[in-house]
Amino acid sequence: MVGWLSVALLACEDFVPKPALSGTAALARESAPSVSMAAPEAASPSAMVKQGTSEKSRSPNVILYIVDTLRADYLGTYGNDSIQTPHFDRFAESGIVFTNAYANSSWTRPSVASLLTGLYPTHHAANTRGASLPQDAETLGEILQEAGWETGLITANPNAGSAFGFEQGFDSVMEMYARRGPGTVHERELVTPSDVITTQALDWIDRAERPFFLTCLSIDPHQPLRPPARFDIYGHGSLDFLEVALRSQKEGMTRTLFQRVRALYMATVSFTDDSFGALMRGLRERGLERDTLVVLTADHGEELGEYGRIGHGLSLSDPAIRVPLIMRWLNSERVEPGLRIEAITELVDVTPSVLGLLNLAAPAEIDGRNLFEKAKPLKPALSTLRLANRNLQAAASPNWKLVSDLSTGELSVFELAEGEAVEASGQDAARARRRLKAA
Repeated sequence: MVGWLSVALLACEDFVPKPALSGTAALARESAPSVSMAAPEAASPSAMVKQGTSEKSRSPNVILYIVDTLRADYLGTYGNDSIQTPHFDRFAESGIVFTNAYANSSWTRPSVASLLTGLYPTHHAANTRGASLPQDAETLGEILQEAGWETGLITANPNAGSAFGFEQGFDSVMEMYARRGPGTVHERELVTPSDVITTQALDWIDRAERPFFLTCLSIDPHQPLRPPARFDIYGHGSLDFLEVALRSQKEGMTRTLFQRVRALYMATVSFTDDSFGALMRGLRERGLERDTLVVLTADHGEELGEYGRIGHGLSLSDPAIRVPLIMRWLNSERVEPGLRIEAITELVDVTPSVLGLLNLAAPAEIDGRNLFEKAKPLKPALSTLRLANRNLQAAASPNWKLVSDLSTGELSVFELAEGEAVEASGQDAARARRRLKAA
């Protein structure tokens, strides 16, 4: 039996050991000038003041806040009564909550690429360990940069950084880790806490000279799960994540150890909630809250023992790909506060939806749809996983999921209300299989 620590490391972006980083100073520094690009002046709204008053009088600011490894069902607003996420929940009350949102992969690089391009992983091709986002892929940052927005990227995960092509379209790229070259990524690189992301974000906002588009990727719910002590309130012992991993190698992964990992995970989510709240408070104090479109989502989820595994990049199960998706723009009548949308949505829908709200055209070949247009028919969510020896595709509807193993040709259909441990059978399952296979 493979040791649990090895399984956990493989589950997190296919890690291999690398030297540990030294000191926090190496974790938060802006990227080299080679990744900085100036926004074109032709369409620049530089004459607009930062603190506008209405959607019609100025271009709004846009913040895309991505929480690495955040499951939808670990937020209060998604029905979890055991966790404390007051800031996420308050934010949701004033925005639109998409209750059935799916990531298009279960690890960071292909998922963030789909989020920023509106393309499925099979189309943007940044979906394997050695792949980068192609230079000819048109990103949300590039479109807004060309339209005159000042653009910035703050990322705590190298898989969504300049080493893999994600600097495209950003005037400023702030990479919160020491590495700059391509290669596999070790979990010890993923240690910049979300409160540092908030500080960096507000500093950048204060320097912005015109309406801005800022993408932030925070990473606390990702292994190695190191929450500040004041958020470690969910019990099940006092072991830290490394101690859990070491003990599991000796004893196997027991129910008590699974519970402790879930408690640590919940603590990191509550910490991220607090940091996100500080960012929203910073917008309010600067007079920017009403005139900023904020999108809160995640790149993927995390399996926490439901199927005997802990991690992501292992499967296309719901725990690994169901993510939160919440949009808020207080100055816009089109983003209705308190609305909850149950239809299936995907991360590829974010770029065309943001562009639609800003009255900008989306690229013609985009896979996602504008969630604020009712003309396009609803379709299943499509996800892909190509990592290590896994080559999977999934199509998910509200009640059913079809998973295809492209290596073996095996097709499995699951009734989601019953979980994904045992394949469904019967006439309903057969009909769902045919319908989802056609998608």
